[in-house]
Amino acid sequence: MGVALQIKTVREFRFLDRIETLGMETGTVPIIESTLGPSSSSFRITPKRRTILIALQDLACHPPADAIYLKAKESDRSISLSTVYRALDWLTDKGLIQRVEPGGGAARYCGNPTPHDHLYCIACGEVINAPTEVFDTSMSKLERVSGWRFRSRKVVLEGKCPSCIEAER
Repeated sequence: MGVALQIKTVREFRFLDRIETLGMETGTVPIIESTLGPSSSSFRITPKRRTILIALQDLACHPPADAIYLKAKESDRSISLSTVYRALDWLTDKGLIQRVEPGGGAARYCGNPTPHDHLYCIACGEVINAPTEVFDTSMSKLERVSGWRFRSRKVVLEGKCPSCIEAER
C-alpha cells in the first residue's frame, strides 16, 4: 500500500511506507508525494527540512524541538531554532511526522507518521510508542459504531513506566 522514501544523497528513512521521492538525482531537492490522506499532493522538501527530518530520525525517540535543533545544528550550523519550529509544523501538517503533546509538557515529535498511540510517563517524561497489540487501532470500527468519519487519531496515555514504578519500591 505504501511506497518507499528513497533519498540517495542522504540515506534511507525508517518510515518507508509513507512518502516517496520522485525523479531525484544527486544534489537536487526531492519532491515528496504523500501517499496517505484524502487527497494526494506533491510538495518540495527543502534541504533544511530534510536536515531536520534526519535529525529527528537520528534521535530515535520522541524528542522536543530543542533536542532536534541541537542535533540538526551538528549538520547545518546555519539552522536556527525558529526554522526548526517552522519545519516541524510544516512536516506535521504534511503528515510526515507526528506531534505528541503529553499532559502539560513540551510537544514531542515522532518520526513514525503511521497511526499509532503513545505512552507518557508522568514521573520521568519518557514518551514511547504504545504496543499496537494492546489497542484496537481500527478507526473503522469506531466510525461504524459512532457514525463519525475520522481524519486522524491521537492518543497519549499517561502513567508510570516500569523503571519509575521499580524505583518507587
